[in-house]
Amino acid sequence: MKALADVQNLGFVEFTTDLVSNVYSVITDSALEQLKAYGELVQTVSQSLTDYQKEVTGVDFSNTDVLHEDNLPQLNNYIKEVLLLDTETEGENQALTTDQKDSVTAHFSGLTIDSGEDAKTITEAITGDEDAEAITKADLQKFVYQKLAERTQSTYNLLVTTLKLGMQKVVVTDGNISTKLVFHVDSSDIKSSSVQDVESKASNWGVKASASARWGWGKAQGSFGYNSSKIKVRVVNEKSSSAVNLKADIIGSVSINFRSETFPSHDVN
Repeated sequence: MKALADVQNLGFVEFTTDLVSNVYSVITDSALEQLKAYGELVQTVSQSLTDYQKEVTGVDFSNTDVLHEDNLPQLNNYIKEVLLLDTETEGENQALTTDQKDSVTAHFSGLTIDSGEDAKTITEAITGDEDAEAITKADLQKFVYQKLAERTQSTYNLLVTTLKLGMQKVVVTDGNISTKLVFHVDSSDIKSSSVQDVESKASNWGVKASASARWGWGKAQGSFGYNSSKIKVRVVNEKSSSAVNLKADIIGSVSINFRSETFPSHDVN
């Protein structure tokens, strides 16, 4: 009875209910997250390129003045956090060690900035000898501006193309949810018995007689005796015990099949 009560207290129904509820919650949340991502994508590419760039970088690319005072905090923050250069040093030049020079050259490779009549590459912008190389802070800020402009334009174009082709989504087709109880039963029996018999018998026979005669007269005496005893002892020791251990496990399994689809294409033009 105790084993049956333990099984009933396992909470099999509650376990199954929670499993089904959690699976459907995950499926529903996943679908909502996909819809949310699609909505954000549509909203993002519905705005202009310059609005998108300002939202992502904080830099106003619609302003013809590259080094406008509103852009300088974002440009200097990029130099400090990405290039790991100290922008608070005095002077117009940013000193570069050999390692810093190699890092800056690789980071801005392929980019050019306006420098009067001709475009200037990062290699041409770095001046000085091997022991004391530097770049003007203005040129460094211009390279950061150009880097951010090209990167954000590339990502914006990619988002537009993705939206035109149709953003992929995952759709659940069918599945299976199952739960089961697995019982483990261990039993043991112990039985022992012992019997001891003790039997004792004793018997005793006795005959006693005497006779006497005097001058023709005679006297005779006699006695007979019989003693018998019997003892029987029986000792029985018995020991019997049995034990049954019942253990149950609740096992749940989920199988979900899905297919890939696309959201409707959207042309932002």
